[in-house]
Formats: sequence, C-alpha cells, structure tokens
Amino acid sequence: MGIRINNMKGSTNIKDPKVLLIRPPQLFYYGSWPIGPRLSVPTGLIAIASYLQKKGVDVSIYDSFVESNSSHK
Repeated sequence: MGIRINNMKGSTNIKDPKVLLIRPPQLFYYGSWPIGPRLSVPTGLIAIASYLQKKGVDVSIYDSFVESNSSHK
C-alpha cells in the first residue's frame, strides 16, 4: 500500500511510508509551584499517529522526556 503526496511539482507515490513523531525536550522550572516536572500524555502526537496509522503509515513516537537518560535539576 502506498500513500500519495501532492506538492507543487505534481504528486508522488511513496510505498511503505514511515513517520517518526518527536516530543522534544522541555525545560522545567523547579522553583515554582507545583514543584517538579508536569507529566502529561502527548495527546496531540497520539491523535496524529492514530490518523496516519489508519491511512497505512508506519508511525513511531519518540518522547524525549521519557526516553532521555539525563535529567536537569
């Protein structure tokens, strides 16, 4: 299954498309209330991934806050 991409030069078919959605690192201010990072689910990325998967695109999500080995304190 392929996906058709329309651009200014015409359209292109891409077979087996793959997409990586990235949630970038965030800076948290530990001195303000509430103290510490505010964890949340990246619902926007999940919604985009769900839509793309329904269209036949192989989607991965990289959450740098969860995947990162470093912490900023």
